[in-house]
Amino acid sequence: MSKFFGYPEFDANGEEILCTYDNEYSEMLMDVRVYRMAAGEKRTFCREGEEIAVLLLSGKIVFGWDDQAETVSRKDVFTEGPYAVHVCTGKQVTVEAVEATEILVQCTKNETAFAGKLYRPEDAP
Repeated sequence: MSKFFGYPEFDANGEEILCTYDNEYSEMLMDVRVYRMAAGEKRTFCREGEEIAVLLLSGKIVFGWDDQAETVSRKDVFTEGPYAVHVCTGKQVTVEAVEATEILVQCTKNETAFAGKLYRPEDAP
């Protein structure tokens, strides 16, 4: 039986691994990580054979995907709705922090092609 809850910590690169396909949370069948980013820092995410969702937890960023770019901000997860970019296998998402930021990156195996999309607070129930 795998674990259901733990207390991961951020590493020196600002990455906190919540679950992977092969750690003690492997039954989730996902790779989920949180990143702390300083203003001006840029990260790129792209996975073959996996879809990716990048969720802004707090801060201000520029999302880049499918030749599109959008600046979004969020105070926190408790008082403001979510912004997230969702792309299919082999597509790239870039995140550039305009200010100190935290993002969550969630991947799961999926070979299906679909158009990337930015989800906004009004898209959430």
